[in-house]
Amino acid sequence: SLVEHDLYFFVPPQINQLLSLIESGSYIMFQGKKGSGKTTRCYYTMNMLAQYTCIFVSLQGGVAKNPATDFWTSFGAKMK
Repeated sequence: SLVEHDLYFFVPPQINQLLSLIESGSYIMFQGKKGSGKTTRCYYTMNMLAQYTCIFVSLQGGVAKNPATDFWTSFGAKMK
């Protein structure tokens, strides 16, 4: 479940560019090393997009890649 955070340890320097990409319909994926601030950046961005319904899905642990039906089945399971 989504946890709201009132305190952030990282404020993305390119937040306006990121918000513009999201608002234009671009797909966004945060990836990086463990502890690099991906989740914090995601929650911060979601907070900035309060006028939208945001859904946080973690792919930690992986999802099936082939065939495509297996991908969508495992992706759907991550959304529960």
